[in-house]
This record gives sequence, C-alpha cells and structure tokens, in this order.
Amino acid sequence: MCTGRRTLADTHTWPYHPQKREKELNKREKELAKKEEELRRREQAVQEAGGAVVKQVKNWPPCYPIIHHDIPADIPDQFTRAVRGAWIAFWVCCRVRGVTLCMCVCVLYWMWCTHGWSCTHRVFSGHLPGT
Repeated sequence: MCTGRRTLADTHTWPYHPQKREKELNKREKELAKKEEELRRREQAVQEAGGAVVKQVKNWPPCYPIIHHDIPADIPDQFTRAVRGAWIAFWVCCRVRGVTLCMCVCVLYWMWCTHGWSCTHRVFSGHLPGT
C-alpha cells in the first residue's frame, strides 16, 4: 500500500543497487589503502631520522634568515607555477606601493621646500598651488 510518503527506511533500501554500492565500497577501500601507504611512508621517514622531526634550515630573507622558504621542495609540482606567480605578483605589488609612498614623500618635501607649509594645507583641503 502506497501512502505517498517516503520513510528513512525507504530511501536507504529502495531502489537498491548492489553494483553501485560495491563500486563505492571499492573506491573507499582504494582511498584508505592510499592513506595507509602515505602514513607508513611518513612513519618510516621519521624512524630513519632517528625519531626526531627534521629541522629545516632558515634561508629567507637572504640578509637575515628567519624562515624556511623553498618553493620547489614544499609545493607539489602541479601548483608550483601558480604559487610562484602569486609570489611574484605579491612582491611586485609591495614594491609598487613602496615606490608610490616614496614619490608621495618626495612631492610633499618638494612642495614644502618651494611653498612652505601653507601649500600642503591647501593641497589637503582640495586647492592646488597656482590655482
């Protein structure tokens, strides 16, 4: 007799596809085997290192090393190019902002030397010198 409502038991038992369930279980088993192998590999690496965690040499920035920085070793191969591109974009942005700050300071110094402090007041209030 069909009441039109589905219960929790109905959703899990009907329609039952044994082949689909078996494929899903096999997929999970393969994933677990991969994780086990990775865990065994890590445990073996720790045992080979004498049970201690390997300390990485600090190498960045070159003038006063405070952190370890090694893109080829730390980042998987498929992401190396993207990470390097993001790193370069970050440093270009930082340097552009630094140059902009230096130029602003130079302009304010030049205005102060040529016109005095009253000129800087007019610039910040919206009036340009000479207008």
